[in-house]
Amino acid sequence: MSTSRPLPVEALWRPLPVLGLALMALNDHVLRHRWPGLLTGKISDFAVLLYLPALLTAVLGLSLLAWNALAGRLGARTLDPFLSRRKVLAAVVASGLALALLKLSPGARDLYLAGLRTVDFLRFSPRYQLMLDTTDLVALVVLPLAARDGLAAIRRRELATLEGT
Repeated sequence: MSTSRPLPVEALWRPLPVLGLALMALNDHVLRHRWPGLLTGKISDFAVLLYLPALLTAVLGLSLLAWNALAGRLGARTLDPFLSRRKVLAAVVASGLALALLKLSPGARDLYLAGLRTVDFLRFSPRYQLMLDTTDLVALVVLPLAARDGLAAIRRRELATLEGT
């Protein structure tokens, strides 16, 4: 009988990141085509900041799991792949910095778009666009919600652990 630990992706499945991802998909595939303009131009910026911190913590957690498998074979130190306050806050800060760079720096924007074109080998989008727009930084106001949500995921796991003991 084997017991398995959950994957370190718990923050991804919380309502706020799921809502952010759904809102972005709805906006990018429906709303922008029907009602292009200022509002639909901003919705994706808000939406991405609702789910990106959770996505970053999940990617980091899965990367640390992979590292730990390798570290075990090498006799190296393993690292905790699960959510922590530090990881949540770092992901929130990284998300805000990423949005700021993409909206303020032509070089960062061009590098990002080149990366998208490189990984889009199925050609889902024939042309990617990202406008430099300082007014998009208003979306940074949702980052405290994302931080609160990530920290709530930690509390939920801690409570579940206490109830299980």
